[in-house]
Amino acid sequence: MDNPPQRRGLGIPYYSLGPRPTIFDAPLDTPDRICQWQALTFLTQTPDGLMSRRAVCLLGVTRGYLINDGAPTVLPVARASHDDWLSVAGLLERECPTWKSEADRLLHE
Repeated sequence: MDNPPQRRGLGIPYYSLGPRPTIFDAPLDTPDRICQWQALTFLTQTPDGLMSRRAVCLLGVTRGYLINDGAPTVLPVARASHDDWLSVAGLLERECPTWKSEADRLLHE
């Protein structure tokens, strides 16, 4: 989980909240010759307006780039799989132990 520094350790799983959530993510440092960076991002909701601590995944995407000899190539944006969500859901529950993660039907379509 990649929360802003001011939210780390607070047990809050959301990077961005509100009707138009946004995210920016990029690595801080890369090797000089060859680097592949890939990220998973999930749009989630708490169905009851944050009254409970349930993060329900609606949609996920994977994106990234490859740098080879200084030449960047953008990797295609693709829909994340249910298995991708499961791979990060355990991390969410470890870093925010009072929260539960769920996958919505939209992730399966």
